[in-house]
Amino acid sequence: MANTTAPSLSSGTTRGGGNRAQSAFKNRPGRRIMKEYPLTGPELVQLGGLSLAATICFSIASWCGTNWFDIYKDLSMNPTLAAQARGMWEGLLIAFRAATIAFALLGLLFVSLNGLTIRHIMKSTEHS
Repeated sequence: MANTTAPSLSSGTTRGGGNRAQSAFKNRPGRRIMKEYPLTGPELVQLGGLSLAATICFSIASWCGTNWFDIYKDLSMNPTLAAQARGMWEGLLIAFRAATIAFALLGLLFVSLNGLTIRHIMKSTEHS
């Protein structure tokens, strides 16, 4: 009869007497010297606020872009739509496209401001 159990990486036992699987990797602790950049409370709030604002702007831009695509698709698939209704939907199409671009650019602005704030913190920190 063949052995159906998987081979074990364990060579020892646990305290309870049972076998314990061990990693095939050997850990070699390492260390490196890293610079620290202390943050003040207002800086931390500013970084968090800029990140939140960027996230909200990108979310709104995504929602507007999805609606723009949906309206564009519907207008393309329905050429017999009444002129007045088509005009209204084409107006919404323009508004959603403009909002998508505006909120995406605003989100990029907030991301850039966040990066500039981090850069300022790094430049203003002295290391001995």
